[in-house]
Formats: sequence, C-alpha cells, structure tokens
Amino acid sequence: MVFARKLAIFIFKAFVIFALIMSLLFWGLTTSGQVVSPTLSSDDVKISQQVLSTNLAKFQKAAGNIELVFNQADFDAMSNVASHTLQPLVFQVALFESSAVFNVVYSLPELFQPRLIHAYCFFAETSQGFAIDTCKIGRLPVSGRIANYLLKKSVLLLLDSPSDQQVLQLLKTAQVRERQLRFHSEQPESISLALNPSLFNSQSGVETLWNRDAVLADLDIEFYLQALKQLVLVHPAERRLAFYLQQLLKTALIRAESSDLETEYRNALWALVVAFGNKKFSAYLTEPIDKSLLSGFPRLTLAGRADLTLHFLYSAAFKSMSNTYFAGQIGFLKEINDAGRGGSGFSFVDQAANKAGVFLVQQLENINPRLLHELTPAEFEQAFFPAITDLPEGITEAQFKQEWGGASDPRYQAKEQLIEQRLADLILYKTDAN
Repeated sequence: MVFARKLAIFIFKAFVIFALIMSLLFWGLTTSGQVVSPTLSSDDVKISQQVLSTNLAKFQKAAGNIELVFNQADFDAMSNVASHTLQPLVFQVALFESSAVFNVVYSLPELFQPRLIHAYCFFAETSQGFAIDTCKIGRLPVSGRIANYLLKKSVLLLLDSPSDQQVLQLLKTAQVRERQLRFHSEQPESISLALNPSLFNSQSGVETLWNRDAVLADLDIEFYLQALKQLVLVHPAERRLAFYLQQLLKTALIRAESSDLETEYRNALWALVVAFGNKKFSAYLTEPIDKSLLSGFPRLTLAGRADLTLHFLYSAAFKSMSNTYFAGQIGFLKEINDAGRGGSGFSFVDQAANKAGVFLVQQLENINPRLLHELTPAEFEQAFFPAITDLPEGITEAQFKQEWGGASDPRYQAKEQLIEQRLADLILYKTDAN
C-alpha cells in the first residue's frame, strides 16, 4: 500500500511537471493576435510566374556569372501566392537598406485562438557571407548558428547533389541594396536544380509533395502510343477524348491479363497525356520515348471543348507527379491568372475539368470494367466527366472578389463542393452502376 501510494504521488507530480512545461512552452511559442490572410490577385500570379521562370532560366545558362535580383514587389507577389497555396501559413518578406526579414505566421486551430505562432528570421551580411543573424519563434529566440544549421540541412534535404552545394554557395553571395535582394556568383558550370530523390517516395499510402518517380518509374507507354496512332488512322474524323480514353482503357484491360491492371491504366492515361495534352510531359518519364510516336495527333474535345481536354489531361498529369492538394492548387492559380486583365476569366467549368482529371487518377483502381464495354462514347463521357452547363465562367477578377470572395469564402466553397459531389456521383467509378 505504501509503495502504491508513493507511485501514485510520483505519477501525479510527473504529470503536473509535464503539464507545466508544456504550458510554458505553449505560451513561449505562441502569441496573441489575428492573422489577416492576404488577398490573392491575378497580378500576384503573373509576377510570381515571371520572376520564377526568369530566374530559373538563369540557373540553366552556361557557366559564368549568375545574377539574380528580387525587389519588394516580387516578394509581395510570391508571398501572397505561397500564403494561398500553403494555407493556413501566411508569409511576408520585408527588405530594408542592407538586411531582410522573412516572416511566417501560423494560425492555430479554433480551440486555441486567438493564439498563433509567429516566426521570423533576420538576414544580414556577415563575415561568412549573407546569413541568418537571429530568429525568433513566438517569444523564444533562436541563435543564428542554430538557424543557419537548420537552413543548410533544409537545402540538403530539398535538393540533390551537386545543386544543393551550388545553391548554398549562391545564398552566401546575397546582398541587399536599395531594397533589392541580389545574388551574384561565378559558377564553373550551370546549376541544374534537381530535387532530392527521397522527396519522391511515398510510404504507407501517404502522399508526398512530389512523387514523380514513385508513380512514373515503371510506366511504359509506347505500346499505347502505337495503339493511339492506329486508332487515329482508322477513325480520322474522331475528335472526342472520351472515345480514345474508352478504347485505351479497354486495351489496358486486355493487357492486364498478364500484367497489373492499375499500371496498365496509368500507361494508357499517360499515353493520352503525351499524345493529346503536351508531348513535353514525356520528359518526366524515366524511359525515353521514340520521338516518331509523339507527332501526328489531332486536337481533341471534352464536352465539346478543346480547352477542357487540356485542363483534364494536364491535371491528371500533375496529380500523377504530385499530391492531390498541389494538383488542385495549380489549377486554381491558373484560373486566378485567367481572371486578370486580358485573360479569359475565372471559370468553374475549367475547375470542374481540373478536378475531373485529378479524380480519374485517384479512382483508377475503382473503374468499372463492365461500363468500358457497354457504354457508347457519349455515355462514357458522362460517366467520367461531371455536368458543367450550369457552372459560371468568364468571371473577371473584380466579379470574382465581389461574388465569390476567395478560396476560403463559403460562397466559393459551396460551388467547389457541388463539383466534388458531382464527381463522387460519376458512375464509371461505381462497381454497382446500372
């Protein structure tokens, strides 16, 4: 009895100490406040796309001087795009005369609000180059030495060799002048950015940020490209994506008698992506494709529109190479870009096509084989593509903000849920379909 009593007292004291430490840590890491999510505009998307494409191209140039320049407007635009894409994180970068501050804020779940985690790092020129001087998470300071170590490890984790060391050397050359962040380096060879292969692997069914190799390593699409060429010859007037998708999936069923069905479905889908989407997607396959198989394919329509074919196939490809969330974000950012000046306008129809392409990849193993044989091409299209006639499109940026608010607005979410419900009701992926 004495031992049990002492044990109970010990456990109670340990629990109290643990709870006290966790409480102090919580109050040390968090602060009170409210996060105001930035409004994403088409200009943000355009500027970010231009800045990234321009500077990535500089990495690929021949050996010699590499000079990258980012101004405050560039960081504002990229921060807004990142804040939208990586919700609920909010990013902000501030450039000063000779230094820069990188901020990130995370709004805690409703149970803990109005608490939030605010972290920032102060970058400045040091004797060892441009580096983190100090960081702070909530009320807790983090030394520059620890922060720089973590930054280095992050780059090594993200990038493959030798681009990881090249980028680390480039980061040290940074200078802030006239509120511009400049990087200048003389590289003996071009910097070919390559992601660390460990980022591609998916374990235990959990989606990774970018799982290209895990999905595409075993694909062999040349047989299906040859089958598509034969179909085009036999049916020269056929322009429906539904027809070719149905025929290739039926071919995959036959080949699966001596292979894996889902792999054959993926082979068939990627043949469609390369043939009717964009032949440049063939570069993401681990095995080179005979170039003679990549030409001679007509433009196809989906629901009577050629643009929806591209939305559908591109999204299916992005889903195969990344995870569902990022495939969806790519489509949304494209629509925001279209809503800007000179664009075709935000389109829930395009969003439906984007989501349908992602959904097909998710549901490959659930395709009902019987329907592949029983349905006409017109019926088959309705089996894998949702109704779109009542979905609004051609929405300007001003109209989108006024009528739909933004991606987190209940009005926008309601329309998104309507599309997703229509996807869930598609009969191609139901084994009990009549």
